[in-house]
Amino acid sequence: MFLGLTGQITPARADEVLFLVTSNGWHSGVDVARGDLSERDIPELADFPDAQWIEFGWGDADYYPAPKPTFAMAVGAALVPGPAVLHVAGLPAAPDIVFPTQERLAFRVSPEQFRNLIAYITATFRRENASRAPAAPGLYSFSHFYPANGTFDMFHTCNTWTANAVAAAGVPLNDPSQPLSTKGGSARGLQLPRP
Repeated sequence: MFLGLTGQITPARADEVLFLVTSNGWHSGVDVARGDLSERDIPELADFPDAQWIEFGWGDADYYPAPKPTFAMAVGAALVPGPAVLHVAGLPAAPDIVFPTQERLAFRVSPEQFRNLIAYITATFRRENASRAPAAPGLYSFSHFYPANGTFDMFHTCNTWTANAVAAAGVPLNDPSQPLSTKGGSARGLQLPRP
């Protein structure tokens, strides 16, 4: 879970780019407006031609994609280091509409900081000398799993990956001047800019 301030988020200025850190209480990820992303940087975006937002989440390659994960799978993922996957969802609308109960932290960063965030995300895909990572069915009709770099275990979880993404953008997680958070999207005043 995230702790943060509540408040209204205004659209990013021309010299800023907005990205979100999201949590459903169990899993965290990074959401970015599709219009702020390029297939040149992340070729897998071609799999989501109609998306308005893209959500990236990293996790254990066995537990995360499992249709019905078990307690034994969760313990195995935590205790036995194993391969990871990147779950990419091409959201058909803004995150507050698609997942209204998620908690969100919004960050407005410079274009350079945003490029660093995207470089971190693109380096997560395990492409193995191919132009794109192979896709597997995701958790939703609008998502896919891709092989990911890194090893998942109790010390390297989705929260670690997400915190490292924010750090790659040059934003200290304990900087109270940066994030605003909300739970429940526009019900608490978060108005996400529509691409």
